Amino acid sequence: RACASSSNGTTTSTGPNIIPWSELEYYKQFGDWDRVNKVFPALAAFSRWLRLNRTWRDGSYWTSGWGSGMDNQPRVPKKYNMIYSHGHMVWLDACLQQLMVDRILLQFGFVLERWQEIEDIEDEIGFLSKYIKENLWDEKTGFLYDLYADGNLSTMKGISAFWALHADVLDKPQ
Repeated sequence: RACASSSNGTTTSTGPNIIPWSELEYYKQFGDWDRVNKVFPALAAFSRWLRLNRTWRDGSYWTSGWGSGMDNQPRVPKKYNMIYSHGHMVWLDACLQQLMVDRILLQFGFVLERWQEIEDIEDEIGFLSKYIKENLWDEKTGFLYDLYADGNLSTMKGISAFWALHADVLDKPQ
């Protein structure tokens, strides 16, 4: 529960969902499928929690400066608190991290034959891949950006775009 909400009861401080990535790296190092089998239910449950509590109507993800760990970047419009507010934006890093995690959970789920926990993940992988390419990629600058509520892309190039390398979402020319 501690990672799901802050001390004031909000969900804005929930950090990036990267624990499945660390579990994949642990598995690669030690080959311990028993460990993966034990932690998989929690990994899948937290991913599902994010899908239920950290997405907009269209299925894209949001976070906050605090939740992303990048509270020193002025990403949200000035009228919002840059540390605690989601700014009514689609957050690029949250979408990319979830795509990366979905791929890992799908891989784990297939090997562990945990079909119920992964039944909707393939659909989300397809959705997020398409969404990111169609809505968060700017062809003119050749870069990925956050998306503001008014439908405009941010113009701030940030380190959050480099999660695309782990999410394996862009085509080679991109």
